[in-house]
Amino acid sequence: MEQNIKAGRFALLYEDEVIIAHTNETEFNNFVAQKRNEALHDRMIVIKISYNLIVDEETRIYEAMIRSAILDCHSAPHALEVAAQFAVLSRLKESKKGNVPLVTKMKLYNSQHVQGFTAEDTKELQREFSDEGMTGLSPRHIMDTISNVIVKRGVRCISPIQVLIEEKEVVEKGRHIDIEQNAEKLLANIADVRNIYDDTVKKELQKAFVPLLRIPPSISSIPISTIYRPVSRGPRSRTRLPVSVSIQMGKS
Repeated sequence: MEQNIKAGRFALLYEDEVIIAHTNETEFNNFVAQKRNEALHDRMIVIKISYNLIVDEETRIYEAMIRSAILDCHSAPHALEVAAQFAVLSRLKESKKGNVPLVTKMKLYNSQHVQGFTAEDTKELQREFSDEGMTGLSPRHIMDTISNVIVKRGVRCISPIQVLIEEKEVVEKGRHIDIEQNAEKLLANIADVRNIYDDTVKKELQKAFVPLLRIPPSISSIPISTIYRPVSRGPRSRTRLPVSVSIQMGKS
């Protein structure tokens, strides 16, 4: 930057500084397009910073924002994770290499193991689009949705399903231009997140039942078992009545 600046009626001022500013991409493009700002073009260093594309980090953003807002509301397990997954999916681009669904891409970016993919495959996907993450839903939008759940429904606990229902209503009503233009993709993202959540719940229920019944996790189907429970029929009498329980579990 020039170090000698002419300032009105004063003598030249000596300045040695760097001005740091931030804005969104649309506003920046409008600024650059204006003729009166051409002198600043070669004096600017533009650094494009995309939205976050890692689910775990996105979840921590919402946790921090909720703590700072001091909301009198509890978030159920996976509620903020579901919101983070939806946000990240909205920012990802379909790979041109084929056979890489957005959900798979999201898991790979989140350092999750996906069968048939390696760390090098993840790096190739990340190099495919230089502008990936520059579009999509912002953390501000997700927090507005969570706030709507608390205010509109009067809940004291935010559940994953409530977050998805609210997001679906926002998309279907087209309250924002960007959302209206990408409604079809966003609705598909919501359906993907719901499927992920359903699978997560099933797996957690299986894990909860296995140690309880002391059954090896490799067993895919548990036959009918007889469990006895004590029933008191008098001050000195206790009888055990059989209770038949059938539990079907998916393959682990």
